[in-house]
Amino acid sequence: MKKRSWKILTLAVASLLAVSCAEKPKDDMGGIEQMSLDAWMAAYGSPEAQKRPNGMYVETLTEAADPAALTAEKDSWIQLNYTGMLLDGSVYVSRSEEVARLEGTFSRRVHYVPQLLQVTESSYFLNKGQYEGLLGMKEGEKTRLYLPPALAYGSSGTSISDGYQGQSSVPANRPIMVDMELVRVFDDPTEYENKQVDEYAAANWQMAVNDTIKPHFFLDIYSSDVYGDAITKDSTTSIYYVASFLDGFVLDTNIDSVALRAFGSELTDAEALSYTPVDGDLITAFYEAVTRMKYGDRARMVFTSLYGYGTDGNYSGSTQVDPYTPLVYDFYIEPNKGNGTEEYPFTTAKVLDMKRELDDVWVWGYITGTVTSPISEQNAHYESPFQTQANVMIASFPNNKEFSQMVIVELPEGDIRNNVNLITNPTKHKRRLQVKGDIRFLESGNPVITNVTDYAF
Repeated sequence: MKKRSWKILTLAVASLLAVSCAEKPKDDMGGIEQMSLDAWMAAYGSPEAQKRPNGMYVETLTEAADPAALTAEKDSWIQLNYTGMLLDGSVYVSRSEEVARLEGTFSRRVHYVPQLLQVTESSYFLNKGQYEGLLGMKEGEKTRLYLPPALAYGSSGTSISDGYQGQSSVPANRPIMVDMELVRVFDDPTEYENKQVDEYAAANWQMAVNDTIKPHFFLDIYSSDVYGDAITKDSTTSIYYVASFLDGFVLDTNIDSVALRAFGSELTDAEALSYTPVDGDLITAFYEAVTRMKYGDRARMVFTSLYGYGTDGNYSGSTQVDPYTPLVYDFYIEPNKGNGTEEYPFTTAKVLDMKRELDDVWVWGYITGTVTSPISEQNAHYESPFQTQANVMIASFPNNKEFSQMVIVELPEGDIRNNVNLITNPTKHKRRLQVKGDIRFLESGNPVITNVTDYAF
């Protein structure tokens, strides 16, 4: 079908060229291209399409429901749906998920929604014909543009590869069609996104406007680690996160299970994001949020582009972020010294700092030696031969010999003692040990892990 339509077009253009060459001795590529589009429109174009003085044809597909609807003008900010095609109907770009699926170019990482952009002649996303076709369009209106190459992509053509591409590219000197739907015209895009964020926080998190930590920035710490240390501006944190748009579409994550659900595949580099607020190497929202939190906290935040990607957006990632786009983050800051769980056991330094008796918690450290009864610095042994199977000492680094920094682990009789004690297991010396038990304190001030029920090297 495509070959047949282009064959007819070729014959029509050939006839026009014969007349043109007889009348005009010099080359006029722009005129020839215009005549080819005129010939195609005469043969196949809609009779509803109106030719404008600049050579483009405009067909109104759907009129605006409200005659008083806002109109796109020069420098207006708008939301625009569009699909660009060659005259044979093959797609080279589209913001429509339905079209992408039909074309076989659909991606689960692409956010198929109307694009937020500014109506300017220099816009990266608008060719000259689209720019001129938008001027005067009303909110809610749908049009189809038929553009000669001079108003499209000229002698260079174009190839889209930003996630919204179709199966075709635009060859040089090729006329095109563009379907456009003007979804919204903004009096003030900042005011619009401010309202969106406020309404989102109220509807989803029951947070009033006066709960913001900054104007139109909501932070909800929904799980706080009671043992967590405060995070300062020069603290180094490890963060797991899920970033999404207000409609729930996942923009980015470093959590495998979320990536599998959202994108259909696991990540190749799933690891915690290292972040130090003072370095300022993430969006401003993280600086504002993290410095108000503790290690081990879980939180969610919603904020305007002022704290995100601003008026420029972000087009470098797998999923594009348009200007003036609010974002939602759900994130977890790993405990720096543990929280007593098996996944994040307390460090020995944390146990010494807390000076709190706790039951049934996990603690880890390096086995530094043993201490015989009565427990004292004089009875501590950091090198073989060791004197007891009843306990081991653990500390934050394997060569530590400061008794005040030791945590004593009482080894219960049975498998745990048999597998951990240093007399029959000398190779376990200076190995990392993780144990589960109760934290108590001796008269010497040293913590002791008693009632040990589990362990791991």
